[in-house]
Amino acid sequence: MKERKKMASWKEVFGVDYRSLALFRVCLAVLILFDLCVRSKELIAHYTDFGVLPRGIFVEKFSNVFWVSLHMANGSYFFQIFLFIIAALFAVALLLGYRTRIATIVSWFLLISLQSRNPFVLQGGDILFRMLLFWAMFLPLGERFSLDSMRKKAKQDNYHFSFGSIGVLLQFAFVFFFAALIKTGREWFPDGTAIYYALSIDQFVTHLGKFLLGFPELMQYLTYFVYFVELVGPIFLFV
Repeated sequence: MKERKKMASWKEVFGVDYRSLALFRVCLAVLILFDLCVRSKELIAHYTDFGVLPRGIFVEKFSNVFWVSLHMANGSYFFQIFLFIIAALFAVALLLGYRTRIATIVSWFLLISLQSRNPFVLQGGDILFRMLLFWAMFLPLGERFSLDSMRKKAKQDNYHFSFGSIGVLLQFAFVFFFAALIKTGREWFPDGTAIYYALSIDQFVTHLGKFLLGFPELMQYLTYFVYFVELVGPIFLFV
């Protein structure tokens, strides 16, 4: 009896609602499609032998045995287009929840392949993206609101608890928690000027950011808000 209660407690803390997993699936699929659209604009420059990083130079100077890339098999424009289309088709399958597990695994592999072809055009968000897709492979993303769920009887339990659910929740929590830990400068606390300085960088600021610069006191409160939400916010994932 005690073991059952203990397991129930762990399930409450690290369990994930099937409906949330369905939303997670849709968001991942939309992000893949958006990512492919953005990268396709510079497809020749970034992913072919006619761009800034031909395969010969990449293998000679930057090759890594741990980087697996199907996109390295051929440097032509049409081959890259073919892989982009395949990735988009599997992303649509993931969006609709058709053969969800297979669609997730293939989407993760093609994303890894694409990112490994040219790691110099990546940023932190791309790393998080592939980590979330990795954990998604271990989750029943097609259990609700999917074509797969229409072909089988839905589970009575609304929560899923597994190694995958623990991993994906900790992944989200760690992103914010450790982001707060590295904010050690006075600009974050106690000065509260970090966001003001960030929005003062013309290379990145948008029209909204320029507008907000006219409210320095608001910038200070927003800086405190970001810092403490990142530090304490992850706790609410497990409450």
